[in-house]
Amino acid sequence: MLLLGLRLDNELKLEFENNFENELTFVDNVVDFMDAIKSKKYEVVLVDEKNSKEDVLINLISKIIEFQKRVVVIVLGETSNLKIIAGSIKAGAYDYILKPENPENIVKIVEKSFKDYKVMAE
Repeated sequence: MLLLGLRLDNELKLEFENNFENELTFVDNVVDFMDAIKSKKYEVVLVDEKNSKEDVLINLISKIIEFQKRVVVIVLGETSNLKIIAGSIKAGAYDYILKPENPENIVKIVEKSFKDYKVMAE
């Protein structure tokens, strides 16, 4: 699995590194993130919203979908605001995981989402 993560905490990055032998790319700012999205195809994009404003998050998801047609976008969020969750899904996110969630569970959810998405795509 080719995974790109934006603003993930170190504990979660480590959990991915320990569980995947595939290619993992982690970036901490939107400029590097957009460069990565434009330059390479990813299968999964994991975005930690870090209290992003609703329109910023939805715009970011739209950009991901624009450059990466077949990708699983998962948002890690700190708010249970239905507008943000529904807006994320409507913009193209596959899932919205409400934090705090332990890193092992996030890795399992990402793996399952990726497998489900591959089955649906076929």
